Amino acid sequence: MADITVEKITDRLRREAHRADGLGKAVKLDFGAEGLVRVDAAQSPPEVSNEDGPADTVLRVSLSDFARIARGDLDPMRAVLTRKLKIGGDMGAAMKLAQLFRESR
Repeated sequence: MADITVEKITDRLRREAHRADGLGKAVKLDFGAEGLVRVDAAQSPPEVSNEDGPADTVLRVSLSDFARIARGDLDPMRAVLTRKLKIGGDMGAAMKLAQLFRESR
């Protein structure tokens, strides 16, 4: 995932959102000053946007660390343990979103 941007992540999640239809939760990827992506899979079809809003789960991570996780260069559990990835809320929803992103590589 070269030159990762919030826009590229948003586009990719929009293409894959149909696979999150059964998630039933809203998940937010918070990249700090770089922006955010919110996947609202409580709606059918799931809505993906860069608008802030309520979420059942919030993942806070830098864009560079997110790119490393997406490429498989950084184990998500190691990222959590080293505080590079912070998860608030429903851990199950975070894991399902991570699986959706990983499978779409």
